[in-house]
Amino acid sequence: MRNEQVGIGLGGNLIRSRDDMNLESILITAILIITLLMFVFVFAIVVLSFIKWSKLQEYKPLAIRVEDYACPKCGSKKLEMVGGRTLKCKKCGTVFSIQTKPQRSDVLL
Repeated sequence: MRNEQVGIGLGGNLIRSRDDMNLESILITAILIITLLMFVFVFAIVVLSFIKWSKLQEYKPLAIRVEDYACPKCGSKKLEMVGGRTLKCKKCGTVFSIQTKPQRSDVLL
């Protein structure tokens, strides 16, 4: 049976029994613990996602060998690397880039 002790304190405030205060404090504590656990769970997911993202390797195109290419203008094999995939002909000065995929042509035949 519940202890139904209700009285009026200083200033006219209603005083509840200890059983009611105990139940409320347990309920509030449970809600706070559940909220804290949800926050920790979401925080852990964000941290793990960031770690996984930071470990992804950056895309690096395959290295090209200058000896495998010729100048598209004069056909010379005397080429020098200007950039990562850009070559310059030492004979005629033509600068061109190596494509990894064939370019799409919009010309209709």
